[in-house]
Amino acid sequence: MSTYRTQDDKIVVTHEQSRATPTVYNGSVYTPTNRATGTQKKVANMWARGDLPTHNNGEFYTSTRNFRGKQYPDGHGELMHYATLAAFRTLNQLVLTNSEDYARGWATVTYPDASACPNNETHYLPLSTMTIPRKNCPLLKHVIEVHEGDYEDEQGYDKMVVYKTSHTDEYDGDETCYRAASDKFDDDPLPPASAREFVDHIKGVSQ
Repeated sequence: MSTYRTQDDKIVVTHEQSRATPTVYNGSVYTPTNRATGTQKKVANMWARGDLPTHNNGEFYTSTRNFRGKQYPDGHGELMHYATLAAFRTLNQLVLTNSEDYARGWATVTYPDASACPNNETHYLPLSTMTIPRKNCPLLKHVIEVHEGDYEDEQGYDKMVVYKTSHTDEYDGDETCYRAASDKFDDDPLPPASAREFVDHIKGVSQ
């Protein structure tokens, strides 16, 4: 256990412990490292940066443990507020925050600062919808790109995610998968031509 004083003159007590029982992830055995880190903001930022050692299985958490930043050995992670997914870190180290987390008042979720994220940015996406398992869609951790823009056409979406996976046994689609990240997420994947049109339109508007 250690005690230190932060820049805003708050005293924070931290401790690091390893559970007695190792856990198994993808066939390998890991001894989790768990660390209490103080405020929700500190938990969120340390989780976003991936401050646990690489290939470590463990979590950061507040003293009440109702706000937890989980990290898995393959590098992806989840920021949980009670049982709700507040944010997600992909294998490509993109940080996605949940636009469908509607907690208010004392239960309001604290998100990581963009400056704490590997790419200095976060993306607000409907994660509660996107994490529902679908046969024709890869897992959320395989998202490698997020494209956002003001795009009005017959499809009506304004955000698109790109999945890249070699784990083709997880679903029946292609290795690269394009999906509209909106209330139309239940629809089939986007054809590559439509995905390119969306990206080209965004680039044209931003130039």
